[in-house]
Amino acid sequence: MLFKDQKTGTPADEKRPSSPAGAASEGQRPASFIGHTVRLEGQIISEEDLTIEGRFKGDLNVKKNLFVGIEGYVEADITAAAVTVAGHVRGSVRAEGKVKILDSGVMDGMLDAPKLIIADGGQLRGQVNRTER
Repeated sequence: MLFKDQKTGTPADEKRPSSPAGAASEGQRPASFIGHTVRLEGQIISEEDLTIEGRFKGDLNVKKNLFVGIEGYVEADITAAAVTVAGHVRGSVRAEGKVKILDSGVMDGMLDAPKLIIADGGQLRGQVNRTER
């Protein structure tokens, strides 16, 4: 009870929603999001979907889906269930499922996945190893 609302006298903390607007319904976890002004370096381990619109350099281990947004730039060794690239990825990518490079996406490096989809305009520069999982 740090601050009281001037009009009602109730603590301001009681008025805050327990989860952000648009959060997933009960039983579902919301995806993690790295915004376009964020720059991170190091290691990320995620048990949930991850969207990167900012810049990241290091190691990424995502148990579910990784989405690199149109403003995203990732320089990393990536392991994920599935990867979708609308921005730029540089490094090695190992996916259990499919990798999609959208029309604005650029991937430089080594790719290891059972399925690859490249949209018109999408770019892949490097080595591809198609493995059955």
